[in-house]
Amino acid sequence: RRFSGGLIRGGHISVDGFVGGVATEAAVREEMAREDESDEVNFMIRRLRITLKGHAFTDDLTYKVQLGWDKGESPALKDAVVDYRVIDGVLHVRAGQYKKPFNRQQITSSGKLELADRSITDKTYHAGRDIGLTVHNDYEKSPTVEYGVGVYNGSGDELVFTAPGDGSNVPAFFDPLLVARLGYNFGKLKGYSEVDFEGGEPRFGVAANAQTRLN
Repeated sequence: RRFSGGLIRGGHISVDGFVGGVATEAAVREEMAREDESDEVNFMIRRLRITLKGHAFTDDLTYKVQLGWDKGESPALKDAVVDYRVIDGVLHVRAGQYKKPFNRQQITSSGKLELADRSITDKTYHAGRDIGLTVHNDYEKSPTVEYGVGVYNGSGDELVFTAPGDGSNVPAFFDPLLVARLGYNFGKLKGYSEVDFEGGEPRFGVAANAQTRLN
């Protein structure tokens, strides 16, 4: 027997020039196994996130910093990103460490998944976070036509240790990765939320992704 659940809580802070909100997300799991009429119960925090996000100096400049704890591991920096709105819904520029615009389920926040975990095929295409620069049109809000094009380190967000205590996700040899996404959304679609409590008229979204090394 397996039980998984989640909890999201948040608040707001304001400092000169900065306005932001703090949110926490926790996913817990209980597993029970029975063998020879004896029960073994394991309880774990599957996923814990603490997020600070908001805007700085102007509504056009937003930021997000997220720390994560997964399966009892040490805390890791998940996101450290700024996004500048040049033309609303047409041209935005994003830089830092964040999720590449590749693979719909990976882009979707863990707090908006329909099930407790992503599918087993999610890791096949090596999507996820990386350090880079993206030009996009705020595709997470599912406009009629969405796009995102970016260049990234190509090493992901996992630390590589070259010496004891010396870890970095900046590659020793720069082998940039080009990622592009183009999609179409019909109706009032929330394309990056798997749960639909509102219902309503038919709606759908389709998208294509591509990625390639530049060297």
